[in-house]
Amino acid sequence: MIDLTKFCDLGREHFKEPWSYGEHSFATDGRIAVRTQRDQSVSGKELHRININSIIQEAESKPRHDWATPPLAIGNTYKCARCKGEGCVYECAECNGLGELTFQTSFNTYNIECESCCGRGRMIRDAWLNTFGAFHNLIKFKLECDMCCGTGVIAEYDRVKIHGCTFAGKYISLIGELPAAQISVSEDSIGISLFRFDGGVGALMPIMPGYGE
Repeated sequence: MIDLTKFCDLGREHFKEPWSYGEHSFATDGRIAVRTQRDQSVSGKELHRININSIIQEAESKPRHDWATPPLAIGNTYKCARCKGEGCVYECAECNGLGELTFQTSFNTYNIECESCCGRGRMIRDAWLNTFGAFHNLIKFKLECDMCCGTGVIAEYDRVKIHGCTFAGKYISLIGELPAAQISVSEDSIGISLFRFDGGVGALMPIMPGYGE
């Protein structure tokens, strides 16, 4: 089975998990979208606002270049700054991960930043143990780092240009990891491109001309 979580964005409510609808399972982070045959292990509900079927159908109706194997995306990896390479962080035991504390007086309700986690709601292992180690069980507060998806590293890729369309290298790398992957680039440099692989299809937005240049 394809790991659909790789195509999600854990930091955005509607994109943080895959979901299933009808005969298919879906995942998207807002720039790349993928559709596979329904995966029974994907239980996420269809609360999303993007109709991936419609996006794919629209892209299929537009002029595109021939299918081809995606090029190799060149990149480097760095230790994740959020979890310091551990792949996990720990929920703050004082604010329960909220990053702030609420208290009331007879007159008002106050929200103040949690000083234990500096308002982040998450802490690295050593900081958590120094603050709460004498009072709580570390394991109960363990969470996967949402910045590196639990890998402990961040990959940064160069942009990739295909038939005049520019794409973020990390997406081309993701597509390249799929079995028998091929990509068909839009003839319009700002149009949606398609990719296919054994077990599914997907759509990818290019980087708009001039963006970040």
